[in-house]
Amino acid sequence: FLLNDTAPTEIYTEQIVGSVRCVQETGATLSFSPCGTKIAGAGIDDNHMVAVYDLKSGGALAAIDKGDTAVILDIRWTSDSQFITVGPKHFKVWTQDKKVLQAKKGKTKEGLVCCALNGSDICVGVGTGELQI
Repeated sequence: FLLNDTAPTEIYTEQIVGSVRCVQETGATLSFSPCGTKIAGAGIDDNHMVAVYDLKSGGALAAIDKGDTAVILDIRWTSDSQFITVGPKHFKVWTQDKKVLQAKKGKTKEGLVCCALNGSDICVGVGTGELQI
């Protein structure tokens, strides 16, 4: 990742200024926390491990071996301690409290392929091509 000393949205250099040692196989999806100090990732392993990393130290803050049996296609932070993950037959709200990750499963009838946030609104892309808020 390419960052300056302030926020991850201010990427403007090709110099690598840090790295994270992942505890899961290559990440399927990644997302910066709103404060810019953490990154959450979901793995492509069979259990789709979910982990949160500290960008300053490069180490894992919290991880859970079994994120879901279904692939996780997208991940987005809703606050500095909470994020959502989506995928086919998958919608979960995750809370990170120090070294602990807890998930609450949401209900979905359709396969979700992506998500975006606008304030407190969550928009999901559905496999049919629709966007649902």
